[in-house]
Amino acid sequence: MLRYEIEVKNREGEVIKRISGESKSLLKNFMIGLWAALYSFLTKKGTNIIDRDGVSHTFPYVSSTYPKHMVVTAPANNDDYGILVGTGETEVSPDDTDLASPISHGTGAGQLSYGTTTCEEPTVSDSVVSFRILRSFTNNSGASVTVKEIGIAFLHGHADDGDIYVLMARDVLSSPTTIPDGASLTVRYTLSITV
Repeated sequence: MLRYEIEVKNREGEVIKRISGESKSLLKNFMIGLWAALYSFLTKKGTNIIDRDGVSHTFPYVSSTYPKHMVVTAPANNDDYGILVGTGETEVSPDDTDLASPISHGTGAGQLSYGTTTCEEPTVSDSVVSFRILRSFTNNSGASVTVKEIGIAFLHGHADDGDIYVLMARDVLSSPTTIPDGASLTVRYTLSITV
């Protein structure tokens, strides 16, 4: 099960909005990436995957030069992968390869400053095994920015094509979330299984 939580804090650090919901939007690319990891021959080309630019790549195909497979831990200031946010409202499709309208990193109009995406270690509570992926964004644009969609993209170090960025999850929020100027947004995705 995949769930998300969104939290907005004003410039004083007070929580002004919190919403959560069940994600039903793990995409075809996620299943291809999982299949490749389970297949265990990451240096072989088994199928094709479509990156965020709509380009098809043979997949999986890592090498000692590009050894990364499904990396979501994006650094700060990077809007290529990790947790992403956008303003699009287009219904989710299993074949989605990018957010409908991504918000770019920056301090200009309509932009948000992207923090680091972190991926916590799995924990066990009763019969539930889970881990979280999270990222914070700061609005330094001078005006409010409204987020309507969220997602996760991973980095794959492709032996022929270098680093490629692949969308694996996308959710359109039932309630758009406005981040006032000077406020911050934190998005948390929790992946869990019950045993």
